[in-house]
Amino acid sequence: MVNGRLGKVFKNPQQTLRRNKMETGSHVCVTVLEQEETLPATAIVVHIQARTPGRRSYGPAAEVIYDCNRSTKPAELVKLVSRLVQIDVSHLRVAKHKLESFEWIVLQENYNKESRKKKKSKSTAANIKNSPICLRDGDTLGLKNLQYDPEDADDFSTESDDRGKEILTAVQEEKRRKRKLKSTDLLDERGGANQRPRRTEVGIKIFVPDYKRSS
Repeated sequence: MVNGRLGKVFKNPQQTLRRNKMETGSHVCVTVLEQEETLPATAIVVHIQARTPGRRSYGPAAEVIYDCNRSTKPAELVKLVSRLVQIDVSHLRVAKHKLESFEWIVLQENYNKESRKKKKSKSTAANIKNSPICLRDGDTLGLKNLQYDPEDADDFSTESDDRGKEILTAVQEEKRRKRKLKSTDLLDERGGANQRPRRTEVGIKIFVPDYKRSS
């Protein structure tokens, strides 16, 4: 388990627990398989969920194993999912759920637009293991049938995502408020240190001799 959710799957039995980032206090989820299975190190275990038409919710999750050794292109993963759910690729949208930001990133989009500033002559091919997709074990893929959403207006989000974004916004606002308050206090301290303390005002007495008497 990683951050309270399904994460890295133990594949290669030769790998050490340290290599699998097992530490004291770690939680492990165990699934009993119907038959023996040996996953290659290049395999990724994800969960797919079909979008409920007309609602901001999903159906039950199903486990899918995709071997990146065959291809790391998003299109190949979409083709595999298309065969599994028996929906034509032209009618299918697949998006990965980014739990940390409560957003969804569509796999069919073009992520490798050439940068005008850098003026690259060639752009590298999209890779599901690299940014911005970064597909890992335990990730969730949402599926949408465009036959129920011909204008592709549904953004894959749920009410849970809305609440999560509100919490993130509140946390960020609180951090900004604390940074601003700390910065103000620091300026006050520095300003006070640079200012010299004022001396108590004391009346000055000047003795002036009487020159008339002395003459």
